[in-house]
Amino acid sequence: MNDTQIIHILVCIKVIILGFVSFASIAYILPICFIRRFHTSVHLLSLNISIALLICTTFWAIFLTMNTWYIPILWTPESCLVILYLQTMVNNQVTYGVCAVSLNRLLIVVFHTKYSMTVCICLQWIVASLLPLPQFRSSLEVKLNANHLEIDSKIFFFCSC
Repeated sequence: MNDTQIIHILVCIKVIILGFVSFASIAYILPICFIRRFHTSVHLLSLNISIALLICTTFWAIFLTMNTWYIPILWTPESCLVILYLQTMVNNQVTYGVCAVSLNRLLIVVFHTKYSMTVCICLQWIVASLLPLPQFRSSLEVKLNANHLEIDSKIFFFCSC
């Protein structure tokens, strides 16, 4: 086996694992959506994390597949910054979803607020969507080569964290 075949096998394994995670996320989402007794703030916050996880795993499965077998279609000069933005956003959604649960608990304990769940979820989606936006206005130089993508920027590390 050469290196290319090993990479293809590893990508297939990753996509299969991401498919299992997506399926488990859907299996968790459906009862919370359709069973009325699960419509509590704790369940809805975990539903938010599951939806973010489903979006993240779906994006990465599509990205890994296209980045392995359809590189010229995926990496065009018009799509580079959009792909980098989406990578940052979907990864941050899951992380900020967990932070939203913690913030919700803090608001309930300290301020005894009733609608803190809605505020936390909206804040999570807004912040995770807006935080990677500076990538579009950065001095990001993208060089597309036949085999790989080279990115030169000083602020790229900051934007992707």
